[in-house]
Formats: sequence, structure tokens, C-alpha cells
Amino acid sequence: MKFTRSTWITLAVILLIVGAALLAVFYTRATSERNLAKDDLAAARLQLAALNKSTSDLNAQLVQVNADIAQWQSKIALLNSELAQAKVSLTQTQANFPTSVQTIEYDEILAGFAKAANLTVARCSATEPSTSDLGAGVTFYATTFTIEVNGKISDILNYIDKVVKSDSFKTASMSPVSFTVPQPLTQAQKDRMRADIKASLVAQADASLTAEQRMGIIEQAILQLLQEDSQGPTVAEMTQQIKDIITVEFGESIADSLASDIALAIEQNEADSLIGIVADIYGNYIGKLIAEGNSDLIAQLLGTFGEEIITELGNSVSSALPGQVVTIITSKLEALVAQQIEALVTDDSVNSLLAAAVTSAEMPSAKVTLTVYSYKGG
Repeated sequence: MKFTRSTWITLAVILLIVGAALLAVFYTRATSERNLAKDDLAAARLQLAALNKSTSDLNAQLVQVNADIAQWQSKIALLNSELAQAKVSLTQTQANFPTSVQTIEYDEILAGFAKAANLTVARCSATEPSTSDLGAGVTFYATTFTIEVNGKISDILNYIDKVVKSDSFKTASMSPVSFTVPQPLTQAQKDRMRADIKASLVAQADASLTAEQRMGIIEQAILQLLQEDSQGPTVAEMTQQIKDIITVEFGESIADSLASDIALAIEQNEADSLIGIVADIYGNYIGKLIAEGNSDLIAQLLGTFGEEIITELGNSVSSALPGQVVTIITSKLEALVAQQIEALVTDDSVNSLLAAAVTSAEMPSAKVTLTVYSYKGG
């Protein structure tokens, strides 16, 4: 087939157009890819800048962390050193603490200081040791002592100062001291104190009597009951005197019985049984008179003593039993004995103790509380 010139021209034009189109496509694509590459490069540069900044920040942080680590290591080393020193100090401190607190010993020390300061101890007490856990296996024990003293304010202050400075209480802590300044006692309070002091002295006098002394007091009470005075007769004189009193009225047999029983009790120093012996003999005899309808003879035979018994029995005298009479006689004898023992206590002795008690009661007082710490070790 043979192409004409126009055909070749047409083909050439077509080829030029296709080539131009391809070039345009390739150019457009290349331009687009170049723009994308520029964008990617810009983004990469931004990322690189960010990474460089992050790296710089991290490096700065790393430097700070290393500095902090060095600082903490220094602190740890210092703390370990202080801990070692603290352990040594703790060991030394523990060695200064008593291993136990003997309450009697400390009570005596506190009371001794009070006596030396011219103070009167009103009360002294101690608690059981309580534990105080300080951690790390360290346990201390605390015993609290409380003492109340009376005396002059200046003496109390000197006492407190001595306690605080004493080596015995170097591991103790003192609570605030409370002072009390009492009002003067009223006369009624003094009267009650006097009665209590006299009762105490009478009880002491009673307890200190020997059997022989008690027997003598009971002898005097019997004679007093029978309306006879005595200045301390011998056993023989006593029994004869009592026998003479009752022989005329009661008869020889009863007088002999009463006198012999009393004499036996006296000889054996059976003071506790003597009152019972006398009360039983008189009670049985008076009971016999009542049983026989002769109660009117009681006052005639026994005088004032008999009248007192009739008064005690009252309207029931005609039906009274021997036991009732024995109770009345026993009560009267015991009252007379009590009077004789009370007479042993002089007013001077009572007044002397009362004056001391009043002075003490009106003195200022202070309550001192100390907690003593001890360490028993682990």
C-alpha cells in the first residue's frame, strides 16, 4: 500500500499531537510527584526538627535525672550515716535507762525526799508498768508514780526541784504539779477529828493491854457494878470483897461459887471469860428470883444495880428469862470496862495529836506525778 504525502503529513501531525499529549501527561505527573516530594521533604524536615528538639529535651532531662540520682545517692549515704549514728546513740541511751523499776525503791526515794524537805506524805502510789512501742523492735516500759505531800509552799518547791535534779529520775518525765491551798477547818470538822483521834487512841490502849492489866480493869468494873470502890485489891482481897458484898443477900453458897469462879479466872488471867462468869451467876440467880415470883426482891437485894436491871427489863420483868438478865449485866460490865480503858487516854495526848492533824490538814498540798521509763532490751 502506498501512502500519499497528505497521509504522511496527517500521521506526522497525529504523532506530534500524541507525543505532546504524552509529554503533557508526563510533565503533569512529574510536577505532581515533585510537589509531593517537596511536601514530604518539608514534613521530614519538620519531624527532624521535632526529633532534634525532643532529643535535646531528653538529653536535658537525662542530665537532670543523673543529677537527681547523684543527689539522692548522696542523701542515702548521709541517711545511712545518720542511721548508724542513731543506732549507736540508741544503744547508748538504752544503756542509761534502768532495766526495771522497783516501785518500793522509788516510793522510798520520793518519801525520803519529802521527809528531808519537812513535808508530810499524804499518799504515794504507783501503776503497773505499761509498754510503749517505738518501732524497729524498740519497746520501753513506763511506770507512773503519784505522791501527794503537805507542807509550806517553799518546802514543796524545794522538794520538786530536788526530785527533778535527782539521778534516780533522770529517765522520768514530770506532769504539771497541781497545788491545793485548803480553807481553815471549821470547829465541827475539828470536833470530828478529835473524836476519831480519841477513838483511835482508845483502840490502841485497849490493844496494848496485857492480860493482867485487862483483868484488873474488869475487877474494878465488877466492884463498881456492885457499888463498891476499890484501889486495886489483891486477888484474895478482890474475891473476899465480892464475897462479902453478896453473902448477906444471896447466901453463902452463891457467894462462895461466885468468888471461887472469879478467883480462878483472875489467877488464870482469863479476862475474856471473867465478865461472862459474873454475868452468868448473877443472871441465873436473878432469873431464879423472877421464876419464883420474887422479882420485887431484885431491887432490895441488889440496890441500884437491881433497879437498873428492872428498868432495862421494863414491863416484861415478870416473864424475863435468865438469858435476858445475863445480856443486860454483860452489857453494863462491858460499858464500865470501856469507860475505864477510855480513861487511860488523856486529853493532852488527844489535843497534841489533834493540833498536829489540824496543822497538816490546813497546810498547802501538792500532787506530783512522775513517769519513769525503763528498757529491758530485746
